[in-house]
Amino acid sequence: MNKESWPEFPLWWLEESKRNMTGLQDIAAHLHEKTEGSRGGSPGFVGTANDMERQLIERMSALAQQVYVLTSVTQALLRIVAEDHERRSTRTRRMFGRIRDAWKRFWLAIEQNMVYRIMAIVGTLFGVAAALWGLIHHFRLH
Repeated sequence: MNKESWPEFPLWWLEESKRNMTGLQDIAAHLHEKTEGSRGGSPGFVGTANDMERQLIERMSALAQQVYVLTSVTQALLRIVAEDHERRSTRTRRMFGRIRDAWKRFWLAIEQNMVYRIMAIVGTLFGVAAALWGLIHHFRLH
């Protein structure tokens, strides 16, 4: 996905650092604030209307209902995305915790193994002896 081809971020008031998963709560609150007032705001139309006016009123009412449905769907989508992100983050943390614990148990088992300790001592002695031999051999030639 190439973000350069996307349109400009529409919520200009949302600071740059929150234009990610942490900003979902602010976006949902903003959406709720902007749309909740219009849901119960007007009591309707009063008086008589001719056929044309009645059609306009019906269409406006249908559009208002569509906006309410879109608003509800958008708020539900924001909540689902936020919960899914939190679930994935928790799952990832748990998985890395299990890997770390398994590695600690494995390393502890190796460290406590007597054969490993003997091999480590022998390997260290051979390494020191090889380094000393190399230094002696190097300085003897020069």
